[in-house]
Amino acid sequence: MSFSRLATLLCQHLDMTRHHGEQEAIYSLDTFDWRLYNKGLAFEVVCHAGMVRQRLRKLHSTQVICQFESKDIVHFYWDLTPGFLRDTLTQILGVRALVPKLHLTVKRLPLVKTNSDMKTVLRILLHEYQRQNHESNRLLRLQKRIELRLIKGYEEPFHQAARYLEQELHFEKTGDDILVTGLNATGVQPTRYSVKVKFELLADTPAITGMKACLLQMLKIMRVNEAGIKDDIDSEFLHDYRVAVRMTRSALQQIKGVFPLRSVISWQKHFHWIASQTSLQRDLDVYLLNFADYRNMLPDDLYEDLEPLHRLLEKKKKSAHQAVVHMLQGKRYQNFMSDFQKFLSEPDSISNVLINAQKPIKKVADQRIWKIYKRALKQGNSINNESPADQLHELRKTCKKLRYLMELFGSLYDSETHSTLVDVLKNLQDNLGNYNDLHIHAEKLKEFSVELQGLQLIHDGTSKAIAFLVKHFEDNQIEERRRFDKSFSKLSEKKIKGLFQQLFKPTQASGQAIEIVS
Repeated sequence: MSFSRLATLLCQHLDMTRHHGEQEAIYSLDTFDWRLYNKGLAFEVVCHAGMVRQRLRKLHSTQVICQFESKDIVHFYWDLTPGFLRDTLTQILGVRALVPKLHLTVKRLPLVKTNSDMKTVLRILLHEYQRQNHESNRLLRLQKRIELRLIKGYEEPFHQAARYLEQELHFEKTGDDILVTGLNATGVQPTRYSVKVKFELLADTPAITGMKACLLQMLKIMRVNEAGIKDDIDSEFLHDYRVAVRMTRSALQQIKGVFPLRSVISWQKHFHWIASQTSLQRDLDVYLLNFADYRNMLPDDLYEDLEPLHRLLEKKKKSAHQAVVHMLQGKRYQNFMSDFQKFLSEPDSISNVLINAQKPIKKVADQRIWKIYKRALKQGNSINNESPADQLHELRKTCKKLRYLMELFGSLYDSETHSTLVDVLKNLQDNLGNYNDLHIHAEKLKEFSVELQGLQLIHDGTSKAIAFLVKHFEDNQIEERRRFDKSFSKLSEKKIKGLFQQLFKPTQASGQAIEIVS
């Protein structure tokens, strides 16, 4: 039934008057990983009669939480002025960008019924939605929707209209959100994308099968983030990509006797190259993400003096990004990733005679996780107030390896106990990571200051501002060092040791504990 025919029938049978219709373009935005959708929210940009209105609303509802008019479309939370909406999006989006997910056009036609006193007793709003197909540049019709609006004190006209629509015109009530309907029509299914492994391993799965499944998941995360890295949509694409690379490198390094050593050495070489090629852009992303905080640390009279540094970082970031794109598009990268995926997708060979290949995955994971946990305890217990920073750095690397393996094989263990141990480990990692990052930040700022001087792009105010930040980071590093004993004590306390032993310590069939030597 055409839009016009439907309006005519409603006007005739319900004694309604057709008012002037309107048309809007609606752009639905969300992050790459659907953070708003997963919170039951929708962010929309509505264009109508030369006006641009942006709104945050609840899914499956017409309830608008907040809306405002603006010429510039919001992409990051920091594009908004301080207030409720910015605070809300900050908590949900983090540093992720809002990107277009769906483009709809909607024709709306209001119908109104009045009584003999000319009071409005019923409102009906007809909606006809179409989806913009950007490939063919055509509008594809989705569906018609009829919105009945109950006016208090005039319930009977409302119920009369509902009966007519259901019984005579055979319309059905729907609780579907038009965003969901539009996404379904495009074949898009919002997923709860996560950098974490999201599948279940069985304890008796052969180690080679379990390892391939884990590595294939990490490879999938790398590949799904490549487009966002190339387009430089937001910094999380590269961050998630690099986490998957590090987890892959750690698994290949730590889980021995599953794959041929020659192959592992070759893969490690390629992943080391990938990590080195992407590290500079990630560092610069972090500096730029933190730049507003840098400014806020400064005295008011130095607030604007960091601009030369900001311009230098932006220039370096652009160059570093071009290098990453060049790598991703290069033959070496594409050939390696294709070969690695092919290997991981091939059926396992039951003739694999490597020592751990056919062992149960849980047994292999237990052995390695327990060994690295003991190493972390040994390294941490040897650190005192006089220990050099290198010792804390080594412990930080060991904790990373431990965390990666615990997360890769997390489905093999009791989730509640596993989560408790990961939280304790994360607390120590935050302490060690902050200590390391503050040192690196201070040293890099010194390097940038020298570089700006060489380029004659620095003035006294900039030098003072950078020196102020360096001192701030060095002071905070001292505070993080003082926190170490407390952070490490949680990992090494009797209760936590007991939980690690309960979950990971290898045992013989008789239940007697054994020590694994490798």
